[in-house]
Amino acid sequence: MGENKKPTDDQKVETQIPGEKLGAAPKQSTATAVKNQQAKEFNGIDEHRNPAESTLPINAAKPDTTAVQDLFAAIGIGFWKTKKKAASSSEKNANAFDTAQADTARLDKDFIQTASNDNLEESVKAEGVVQAPVQKIFKRKLIVIPLIILISFLGYRLYAFITEPRPPSEDVVATYSGKNLTKEDLLTYIKSRGYKEEQHGLCTKHGLDHRKCDQTEECETHPIDSMESYRQIIKMIAVQQIVDNWAKEKGITQKDEVKHGLKHLVEEVSLDKLVDKVHQDQLAPDKIDKWEVQKYYDANKATYQDKPINEVEGEIRNILTAEKEKSFFPEYIEKLKKNAGLTVNYDILRVEDPTEMELRKNEALFTIHGKPFTLGTFQEEFKELSPETQAKFAGFAAKKSLIDQLIAKELLLEESGDEPAEKESSKEIETMKSQYLSQLLHKEEIEEKMGEISDEVAMKVYEEKQNALVEPAKAQISLIRVDQGPSEAEKTRARQKIDEAQQKLASGTDFAAIAREYSSDSSAATGGEVKNWLHDTERLDPLLRKTIFTLQPDELSGVFEYKGGYYIVKLRQKEDKKQRPFEEVKEQLKKALLDEKHHKREADLEAELLTKAQLVIYDSSLKTLLKEERKTPI
Repeated sequence: MGENKKPTDDQKVETQIPGEKLGAAPKQSTATAVKNQQAKEFNGIDEHRNPAESTLPINAAKPDTTAVQDLFAAIGIGFWKTKKKAASSSEKNANAFDTAQADTARLDKDFIQTASNDNLEESVKAEGVVQAPVQKIFKRKLIVIPLIILISFLGYRLYAFITEPRPPSEDVVATYSGKNLTKEDLLTYIKSRGYKEEQHGLCTKHGLDHRKCDQTEECETHPIDSMESYRQIIKMIAVQQIVDNWAKEKGITQKDEVKHGLKHLVEEVSLDKLVDKVHQDQLAPDKIDKWEVQKYYDANKATYQDKPINEVEGEIRNILTAEKEKSFFPEYIEKLKKNAGLTVNYDILRVEDPTEMELRKNEALFTIHGKPFTLGTFQEEFKELSPETQAKFAGFAAKKSLIDQLIAKELLLEESGDEPAEKESSKEIETMKSQYLSQLLHKEEIEEKMGEISDEVAMKVYEEKQNALVEPAKAQISLIRVDQGPSEAEKTRARQKIDEAQQKLASGTDFAAIAREYSSDSSAATGGEVKNWLHDTERLDPLLRKTIFTLQPDELSGVFEYKGGYYIVKLRQKEDKKQRPFEEVKEQLKKALLDEKHHKREADLEAELLTKAQLVIYDSSLKTLLKEERKTPI
């Protein structure tokens, strides 16, 4: 018992730290104490310190950022730099603490080990303190980001509302060249062009008779009734007016050839009106006499069998009208000729010498009621024909036929008189004149300035697009098809039949003979040969592409199923894909480039004309019109 024992580790600690009772909580290390004090001062959580004793002035709490900067900071955006301030006393104390902390690092490792447990607890607390503002920032983002989006959207709508042009009155949809286009003008134009009738589909209730349809029915809602369609139609109306103004400014309508062309347009309208009038008066189905209907019914009883006449009367009237129309106009023209005092001198058409033709240009080819149609007039009409048409009427007999057509035209025009053309001039004739003038503007401003595409330009495009100018692989095949039929039993029999054909082919029987015997395809008569080439492109079904283009010439495919049938295919011939030479595609490339240039020039010319006319479209008026036409809210 008197032996000297070595002190334990706990005894060593007691010896090194006098005044510490056994079992008492160990004091914090110097490093831990410094860290705790620093954390408290940094986070402002020193419970024992009197706020009045703070060494920092009250003004120091003022932030260095503006409210806007705080807003951007909340959503994680910072593009400013805060100003540097002089170090405060607390910052100086923090530096002092850092120095003390560095000194304590040299303490005995036993103390450091003890302190590490304390540091872990303090770091957990500090992390919680850091996480709190991060969560607040995240919540702010959830609020601020949608708010900014909403404000941006409302701002855009407000800007659009403020900047949108206002119409001079509620019924004006557009202005151009100092003129107003009203809702009524727009609807009248749409009606005159028949745009809505063209857009009609089959009504589920009334078929094609849309007179019985209500405005709220689906078939009465047309694609033409849309903002974009209205804008396009307004542009068409504006361009038409601009072209008319262009023609007047340049004196286009005073040129003889233009006057002649416009005269033909008026004549065309008059002839159309006359033909319509004749149809209504004499060729309508209801103009057929009842006895004619009965006579046709009696002669064709076998066709109508037991159907009563009242069931087929409408059909019979249409048949008799079509038959009557074939002979009506030739007979009608002959009747007009007898009443017109017509005289014709066909022999003058035999003159071919230009000098003699010039001398005799005032001689009459024919006269109607004493009014002459001269050789010179005929020459002018003939020159207006296309080169292809002129070639057709080059000989005497052909020119004689052409004279007969001119005589018929003049007789019909005389019969129609001036009144129908004058009535139509306000609408249809004016529209046709505008279209004719548009063609003249197009020719002068686009066609005559287009130029040609040179070989060099075409070659450059060829080199750029060379990979696309490739002729794909192609193949010619023969096939055997056996229809599967609608039932499973028929499908089973079809499979047995195609398997039997395949066995015979495997034994060496001629493919053409088997195709004639077994195939239900239309090619069976020619031994299964499909005449057209099949090209290895995406247009060909993937199954067929894979089956056909993996075969070699004279090789047979296995049996495969495709679109309701069983097939066997034989590859007769195959050609690999190849690069198309420049000379082969040169003209095609030139045409494509010229078309592209043409379309661009058209668009540029239209934009130029509309800009010059200061076209303004009022969307607010169009929306109101659209709502009225659709009978539904926008």
